[in-house]
Amino acid sequence: MVLRQYFNIFQMAFLHIFPLVLLLLNTSNSIQAVSSSFSCESNVAERGKTASIICKYTKDIRNASVKFCFANTTTCPERSELNTYNRKLTSDHGRISLKLNHSAILIINKVQILDQRNYYFFLEAENHFGRKYVFLKVVATYTNPQVRRQNDTLICTATGGYPEKYLYWFDKYNTNLTDRSKFVAVPNADGSFSLNSTLLVDSSDSKMAYCCTINNTNSFHEPQGGSCITFEDATTNELRLEKTNNSILIVVIVLVVLTVILLALFWRKKKGSNKICRRGDSIASMQQKFHRFLPGEQIPA
Repeated sequence: MVLRQYFNIFQMAFLHIFPLVLLLLNTSNSIQAVSSSFSCESNVAERGKTASIICKYTKDIRNASVKFCFANTTTCPERSELNTYNRKLTSDHGRISLKLNHSAILIINKVQILDQRNYYFFLEAENHFGRKYVFLKVVATYTNPQVRRQNDTLICTATGGYPEKYLYWFDKYNTNLTDRSKFVAVPNADGSFSLNSTLLVDSSDSKMAYCCTINNTNSFHEPQGGSCITFEDATTNELRLEKTNNSILIVVIVLVVLTVILLALFWRKKKGSNKICRRGDSIASMQQKFHRFLPGEQIPA
């Protein structure tokens, strides 16, 4: 009798709970389906050019909002930077805009390194919505490495690139000399890096060639070349540069001297003209005094 009562209670509970379980499962599956149905894609962005992030759905996207997350995190401000609900479609600085054309498209003009971050999208279509984080990767090309000599040291530099890379040294036998070098990467104000590597070399072998190359693991660009130089060439370049600097200095000195001479001549000529003018004015004044008196009148002493 007791078992039958427990069985009836269990049966009644099952009949009440089972529909609720089915409803929860359907809701969960529905939400999952909606979330996975929205897709967003972006390409690697190059500094100075235009990039876009495109979010799509099987139906037209009616509204969208975008938050600019903090660097290297998925933490975002509470308020969206752009959204179609209140028609704020352009960022404050005017470079980034949001538009709807069946899809939701975020357009970033004149890409900066600081644009590399996560963008959080809230997307709304007919009876559906979705949330997506999209990471935009930004790259910037370094200048080709330049090598110069300072005493017994070769200095290699490359600037303006992103992300941070490394400078490698090789001799003409393709021996890696990088472990003998000193390297430093300095961040610039715009987020790019300036690379500097120094290598102490044997100056007795003036024919030995040394090459400096930049590490480039990014498939977005072709591998960048390097710069090679012999110690002899470096010495010749130094002498040529010194001669050029001396020639420029001599030309500047000659121009300064000529300018001073011309100014002195001009000032002297102007001073002489003023004396002649004053002398002419004095003669004219005496003539006027003389002609004031009629013939026969006595000119006062």
